[in-house]
Amino acid sequence: MATQAHPELSSRPTRPHPLFAGLIKAALDHQNAQDAPAAKPLRTVAAK
Repeated sequence: MATQAHPELSSRPTRPHPLFAGLIKAALDHQNAQDAPAAKPLRTVAAK
């Protein structure tokens, strides 16, 4: 991740910069999607 600004200087443990909060949220969403049971595949119709 690269930015021009330095959000790490304005982040605090109880008040994270939105850039870091978004990164952690995306990582958790990705992890939860991996752990979720797979959806049923769509039924396909065989070509005649």
